[in-house]
Amino acid sequence: NVVDQLPLPPGFDQLPERELKKARAIFGDRNLSFREKDRKVFEFVKTLSPHLRRFVRPPLPPVFARLRSDTQSKIGDLLDDDSLDDSQRQKRFWELANGLADDEKATLGEVLKFAPA
Repeated sequence: NVVDQLPLPPGFDQLPERELKKARAIFGDRNLSFREKDRKVFEFVKTLSPHLRRFVRPPLPPVFARLRSDTQSKIGDLLDDDSLDDSQRQKRFWELANGLADDEKATLGEVLKFAPA
């Protein structure tokens, strides 16, 4: 099957074998439309432990890699918090971003527009 030969999205190859088989089954299911696969993958990822979810989460923009590791972890935790909807997540992100030290704000200022102090 050609579909089985296609590479998985980044990070999925780091999953344990059992989860990897589940992911391959979803990606390889020819009976699913793109939207259905997307929904099933989203549901599958939600079943993973937070530790495994970090492998398959899309990477943050490169500028975020220049932030302190504790700040990167806080952003990661925020992205992994299933109790938040998109609006709440965005609000919490801006609360976190606005509370950063000036040097980190300067780093993010390249891509984010902060309100004047």
